[in-house]
Amino acid sequence: MMKEVLENGPIVVSFEPDYLFMHYRSGIYHSVGNTWLTRGERKPVWTKVDHSVVLVGWGIDEESQTKYWILQNSWGANWGDNGFFKMIRGIDHLGIESICESGIPYAVSIN
Repeated sequence: MMKEVLENGPIVVSFEPDYLFMHYRSGIYHSVGNTWLTRGERKPVWTKVDHSVVLVGWGIDEESQTKYWILQNSWGANWGDNGFFKMIRGIDHLGIESICESGIPYAVSIN
């Protein structure tokens, strides 16, 4: 995912937000809801997702050393951090690293 964003620009990723997600304002989002991670279970073979966002970058919080994704939501600039949010990276949180899409456009001339 990082290589694709670095080489070709933003990609679409999907995840299953919990009810607290709509209230996000700042920081690194990490759900405390009932997930396979919080229950201590193995990652499921199939991950349900129902929301897509644009992955535009990544970083590491200097203080906590927590890795995160930088994402743009579709809910406008009044939501989150001016329409963007950070989500914990590297643990497939809420399925964010399970389903992503990218493509390289090309033009075809039809005469």
